[in-house]
Amino acid sequence: MRHLNSRLSLTLLALLFLPFPTPAQSQFFQLLTPTTGWFLAAHRLFYTTDSGAHWSDISPVQPFQIRVDKLGTVAVHFRGPVNAWALIAVPDLGPSPNCDENFSFDLASTTDAGTHWSRHTIPITEFYPNGACRTFNGRGEIFFLDSNHGWIDLPTGTAGMPSSIVLYTTDGGISWHTSDNQDCGAGLLFTTARDGWSVSEIPEIFCVTHDGGATFTETTITPPQEIAAAYPDRFSYASPIFQDPNHGFEIVSYTKINLSRAAMILYETRDAGRTWKPIRTLVGPTTGDFIPASVAGSTLITGYRSSRHTLRLIEVPTHGFEQPTMDSSSGGWDLSFINESNGWVLLYGVGLISTHDAGQTWTNITLPDTQFGFLPRGNWGE
Repeated sequence: MRHLNSRLSLTLLALLFLPFPTPAQSQFFQLLTPTTGWFLAAHRLFYTTDSGAHWSDISPVQPFQIRVDKLGTVAVHFRGPVNAWALIAVPDLGPSPNCDENFSFDLASTTDAGTHWSRHTIPITEFYPNGACRTFNGRGEIFFLDSNHGWIDLPTGTAGMPSSIVLYTTDGGISWHTSDNQDCGAGLLFTTARDGWSVSEIPEIFCVTHDGGATFTETTITPPQEIAAAYPDRFSYASPIFQDPNHGFEIVSYTKINLSRAAMILYETRDAGRTWKPIRTLVGPTTGDFIPASVAGSTLITGYRSSRHTLRLIEVPTHGFEQPTMDSSSGGWDLSFINESNGWVLLYGVGLISTHDAGQTWTNITLPDTQFGFLPRGNWGE
């Protein structure tokens, strides 16, 4: 590991001081304790207990057990440091009459941090006779509320016309049911066994279910008049964060095409999302794309790209974060914090960094090497 240099500056906004629960988590990495976390790379699941100094491959299925470079673990959900669920996807070997290549899906679960896994087949062909054909993008999402209630999203379609298959289980994956999800599935979050939220692959769609995911309906959050007038072209929903089944928060980014900046509005609901009230305007990102957010004890942490070179973290409430300067060639980013002091930030194409002192210093994490697939590259300290 390597400490970063002093290319850091400060941008923070004090907003709220409320206990937040865990939101919909990243499907690619997560910090679980100050020293324990996981990372998904090349469809393999890696686990560390020493802040990334060493990694163990805890994948429920290894590449040689399927077909080399032909998928494997595509999504992971941890609840605590030892309980986890993984979505496994492999191409079917037999010919398909209506598409070039079908996929088979399994659910794997562990209660000992991947030392042992149990697996259940997800009968995708019962609901979709042609399976999830070649348009399945190889990523997927998974969310489990408890040992029985879980949901998976299988993104399909194309970039221009995205669609999504959502299935849910109430018995830990033994049996599955299909959802009338209206192409909503990304950012799955459930506050109870019946009440859940999702965003669409199309950024402007925000969905809710009150029947355990059997049906999703599109909902909207009405922006303040001045925001609607100033940023009329595009808006994007983050996955919501709920303090309890009734009290939650949502960040929406609004963009005007010919402007280099946008506005992020923080909304609050106290009636399980039936109404949303804007409570603060945040400094805006350069685009209206995906908005990462993480819960850190009593603090909500989000951020935005203020320019091609700078990633700014916003802490709610203020505590003293530094902001890493990011490489101009970088695109998306994500973050995972377990408290105000300990967190990871992933910058796609650059790498994973960590802080153990509320952002006063940042350290590069050496990621596991893999034979197949893409890993973030580069060094924040250079």
